[in-house]
Amino acid sequence: EQARVLFSQFGYSGTSVRQIAEKSGVNIAAINYHFGSKQNLYWSVIDEACGWMQQVAKEVCESSETIEEFSVNLFRSLTREGHYVVSTMKTFLNSSDAVPQGDLEYMQRIQEEMGPPGHEHMVPWILKHYPNAQQKSVDWVVMCLFSSIFHFATMTSSSHYDEIKKKKLSIEDIESSLKTM
Repeated sequence: EQARVLFSQFGYSGTSVRQIAEKSGVNIAAINYHFGSKQNLYWSVIDEACGWMQQVAKEVCESSETIEEFSVNLFRSLTREGHYVVSTMKTFLNSSDAVPQGDLEYMQRIQEEMGPPGHEHMVPWILKHYPNAQQKSVDWVVMCLFSSIFHFATMTSSSHYDEIKKKKLSIEDIESSLKTM
């Protein structure tokens, strides 16, 4: 938790293992023992966030009957944990040179997934509801749909949303827009 908060506030380069240890109430040796490096700790934070989003996508797929319902349910699920969504986005955008050291299996898995978190749940769900869709099209739909929903969830969960709302972009407007995508 503390590593994610610090990475999101100060970026990868601006966060030290010492700061993380102090905020977490553990010693540096424990962090190095469990993660091996700051880079691996950083990617562990990202991996945890992706795991959470995969679980959310799975639950939304299981509880939605239409693409419209899916879109709104995913948006609502993400915004319920809006602070987590915002800090995850900030953490990911602050990655700079954070490459996992020596973890080839992890890097291979990332390259194989190459889709948004929850891709493995959303693709079969779409194919179930649209059985004639081509795989390439479904992959594109999942990427666009998730990106749009994640964007709206991040935007409405940010501290700047009150300013955005003044320009007449309410939660209801967003949900209505998601239903027509």
